[in-house]
Amino acid sequence: MQIDAIKIEDSYPQMSAPLCGFDEWPSKVWIVHYATAGKYACLDCDGVNGVVCFSEHDAAEYFGCSLAEALCLTSSVAVMNVSFDEARKIAKGRPKPIVALILFDNPIRP
Repeated sequence: MQIDAIKIEDSYPQMSAPLCGFDEWPSKVWIVHYATAGKYACLDCDGVNGVVCFSEHDAAEYFGCSLAEALCLTSSVAVMNVSFDEARKIAKGRPKPIVALILFDNPIRP
């Protein structure tokens, strides 16, 4: 499974090795927002909790709908294309234990 996370206090991250086919974090990412619940899709990645983002719309939509179904959420799913900085601000605005932005690509074929 291709996952990477950065602590949201970090500045724009520099990678020491390619990640998910990227040499650096994408400048635009897709995030999943459950509008009526006022929540964003989040994961616990090896003890680091963060807002999930994707480099592709289809992956974000698949993940968001699957998570909503698994959790029996009745909230509408909105997939939003935002800049890295906007996604980071959203993550920073979430309550603890959210401390990261997680790039979670290819959930269809982990």
